Amino acid sequence: MDSTVVPDWSQALAWIDDTLTTAGLRPTGTVEQTRVRPWSVLAKVPVGAATVWFKANGHCSTYEARLLDALARWAPGRVLEPIAIDAQRGWSLLPDGGQTLRAAAPDDPGHWEQLLSRHAELQRDLAPTRAT
Repeated sequence: MDSTVVPDWSQALAWIDDTLTTAGLRPTGTVEQTRVRPWSVLAKVPVGAATVWFKANGHCSTYEARLLDALARWAPGRVLEPIAIDAQRGWSLLPDGGQTLRAAAPDDPGHWEQLLSRHAELQRDLAPTRAT
């Protein structure tokens, strides 16, 4: 049995379009699924010269959309701020965060050390924070 997460694309595309319109943005091309995994689907959404990313999480990780939203409030400027989330469906629409670390520095452990150091710092800073 294939348990890959596949949202109803007509609903997802309508949500993406409505969400972008509310944010004063407009899709300028075809939404393209770029990664399909058993736990999530990621799609690239062209918006003018930029890209935004739609993510649909599976039933075991729908919390991720709410977590992204909370992290943006708790650590402004340190994480991507979602353009929008649909907490119930586990959907998020995010601005482009730039090149992935794997693509930017696949063989340079120094980049990973920087990333992991910043991640640990963020965890320490947020340790006293309670979910709201």
